[in-house]
Amino acid sequence: MALKQFGSWEHFWKWFDYLVQELETSNQQDTAQKLREAKSLVNGLTDGWYDFLNGFEITLLADADKFNAEQVKLAAALISFLKGVLNSR
Repeated sequence: MALKQFGSWEHFWKWFDYLVQELETSNQQDTAQKLREAKSLVNGLTDGWYDFLNGFEITLLADADKFNAEQVKLAAALISFLKGVLNSR
């Protein structure tokens, strides 16, 4: 997934935060909290980004039944984008 699909990192984070908010709205606070914790691992260093990606993927896999189809699609797009950026470093 190309950055232009998100427009900017700010746009990427808005979509991520939207996903977290959607999970909270659908009474999935536990899953939303796991995603917030994963986001907190981003510290500007490459390792932090990989830790975030890993936490994001683990949450999606572990709690897949708590995501609706739209949320799964958005999460997969965000993860795909992150992998693309990290693999290009």
